[in-house]
Amino acid sequence: LLGSHDDRGRKGVRTFMVPVTITEESSLVGETVRSSGILDITGARLEKIQRPLDYGTGRRQSRVFVDPSIIPEFDLNGPEQGSEDDVLKVGDTLHFSAHWASINFVFLLDGVVPASTDVTRVSGPRNQRRIVQVVVANSSSLVGSTVNENQFPGRFNAAVVAISRRDLPVLTDHIADVIVEAGDVLILEATESFKRYFGESSEFAVVAELSSGSFIPRRKKSFSMAFVVTMTLVMVVLSAAGILNIVIGAAVVACSYVLYGALTWEQAKSSVKTDVLLVIAAAFGLGNALQVTGMADAIANSLLNIFSIAGSLGVLFGLFFTTSLLSSIISNGATVTLMYPIAMSFSGESTGLVPNACLYVLMFAGSACYATPIGYQTNLMVMGVGGYSTVDFL
Repeated sequence: LLGSHDDRGRKGVRTFMVPVTITEESSLVGETVRSSGILDITGARLEKIQRPLDYGTGRRQSRVFVDPSIIPEFDLNGPEQGSEDDVLKVGDTLHFSAHWASINFVFLLDGVVPASTDVTRVSGPRNQRRIVQVVVANSSSLVGSTVNENQFPGRFNAAVVAISRRDLPVLTDHIADVIVEAGDVLILEATESFKRYFGESSEFAVVAELSSGSFIPRRKKSFSMAFVVTMTLVMVVLSAAGILNIVIGAAVVACSYVLYGALTWEQAKSSVKTDVLLVIAAAFGLGNALQVTGMADAIANSLLNIFSIAGSLGVLFGLFFTTSLLSSIISNGATVTLMYPIAMSFSGESTGLVPNACLYVLMFAGSACYATPIGYQTNLMVMGVGGYSTVDFL
């Protein structure tokens, strides 16, 4: 739970009122407030449950889980005090106050959808959408009009699902009727391309995408995880049995992830680092040249002359030291490719080393760049801020 309502907006901690509606497919139906787990969401607190419209009375019953006098403007129909034993029903709208980073946890509740009807007007499958935070610019044309009048689905292919104003949640049962003001922080359910198309728009001062994950309902995510694990295991087993080539198998599995929807095409493309692939490919050519020209043997003999004084362990230490030093300058994949012919030159009767010993040392040394502050980008990023020294990375 978040604590008292007096904490809202304290110390610049921005909170939002996030309403979500329970659908027929939700596992929350029939559960009590206590047993459903909705009171245990990190960074979010249940404020109110709003029942479906009673056509007999024309009213919607509300059950609040805080002192109604604290937020009297929240419901003008006389809300009743809620209980942890209240049973959740289809059509109930759950109102949560949540921090920005916790909104995703609310949307990941099984079988719930944002209460905003605009989400149905956003094109594309919901499992490929994102939660985006935008700040309305002072000069924005959105200012002065209601959310409904601004036609977010038509203009931005996005829907407003929560609003914060001056670090406080906008308390309303109808987001569509809220008049947008400059500086308002809007939470949108948007497509993956929203930030690319509107990240520099004059309508918004800031555009930020929630980094903790995409907008994927929990049930869909569970199926995706099972599918990914199953396909990977099948590929490994078939490859180990000699039935399927590992390269072909990996390509087929990767394509199946995209076709199934566990991975989008944009995510698949961004995961391919062409610069790294080019460096590794070039290293293959350079490594082959070292072997054909005899340079690999010359380098190996030079290292042997230096480290062989300590015997076989000294030779392995020389291989480890040279490889780890090189991996701090170029990628570990390129380093291993480049050092492989040299490592193979170390094995033989003159050193008493078997190829496997050299390969194991090469394998570990190729990843030893993490043990130096200059070997990896993130090491340098935290070194100054954390006050680390070179010894701390060893």
